[in-house]
Amino acid sequence: MKDKIVIGISDCGAKHPNYASWIGGGDMRIEIVKLGYTNDNMDDLDRCDALVLTGGHDVNPELYGKPEYMDDCQVDNMDDERDDFEVALLLSAIAMDMPVLGICRGLQITNAYKKGTLIADLPKYKRVHHSAVDGVDREHPVKVEEGTLLAEIAGTLEGEINSAHHQSTDTVGKGLRINCYSGDGVVEGLEYENPTGKAFLLLVQWHPERLKDKENSPFSNNIRTRFLQEAEKYHNENN
Repeated sequence: MKDKIVIGISDCGAKHPNYASWIGGGDMRIEIVKLGYTNDNMDDLDRCDALVLTGGHDVNPELYGKPEYMDDCQVDNMDDERDDFEVALLLSAIAMDMPVLGICRGLQITNAYKKGTLIADLPKYKRVHHSAVDGVDREHPVKVEEGTLLAEIAGTLEGEINSAHHQSTDTVGKGLRINCYSGDGVVEGLEYENPTGKAFLLLVQWHPERLKDKENSPFSNNIRTRFLQEAEKYHNENN
């Protein structure tokens, strides 16, 4: 990399440095830009080579046409301005054929943008528990679908991931496909159904930036490596 590769990461508050540290990895050739409505810096996406949509707030169910789900959401953990800003980021990134990585909420808001729906509260509707316990991520197996982008990246069809969420994919958005499930059937990842001619898009429900063995995990390190390769490719093609 002769020039810096610029990665835009959506602002998720106090945990933003976790994503920046994971993506940057101490590499001085990588520049991180925090993108958020409080900074009013949508235009900064234009100088980015890839976009990371981070975890955090519940997505407002009105965004995916299910306002009746509001009672199942953590209303004090919602931010409509963030929803609007990140949908706009996603729309712009897709229009620019920019690589996109969605993590946890990043998967959920992308699925909502693609006209999919969410399970608003997993414990209530599926009687499963994927949320963190006393601030500690749950760990569980994941099974990857053969022939998917995720299978190609991870190089394996099974492994261990973490969970810290109470919402997940219900109806899959238009043009997307499921690439992996947890053992209890919860959707753990999405990607383009037909990626031909489209930019890189990978959506994961877990948190690769804080997996215990992220330096060696195919569900963390491999994802980071491929994502940065796609960002470099975008950079070289557009500069």
